[in-house]
Amino acid sequence: MQLYNKKKISVIVEKTFSDDVIKLLSDAGVSGYTIYSNISGKGKHGYRNGNTAFAGGILGNVEIVSITAEERCAQILSKLSAMIDSGIVMVVHVIDVQVLRTKYFG
Repeated sequence: MQLYNKKKISVIVEKTFSDDVIKLLSDAGVSGYTIYSNISGKGKHGYRNGNTAFAGGILGNVEIVSITAEERCAQILSKLSAMIDSGIVMVVHVIDVQVLRTKYFG
């Protein structure tokens, strides 16, 4: 069995900005992503409830997770950093992962 090195990028962001993050990933050539809704937690900005039933469901946080080739990671992180610099609040982390099927994670 052979494993292939990749990078797992996780972005926790307000649902309002999720389309911007998805477009950024797509433009960078990422082949897919997973969105986890109703993310709750407490951090620098206080407690955030994941229940977005009010306000038409546009408030609250989502987590967007993607696995991609190592060479794309720096490009994606640079663009996410620019979004943060523009005032969009998000949490970004990267984890080294290994996958069985390298062609699924461009």
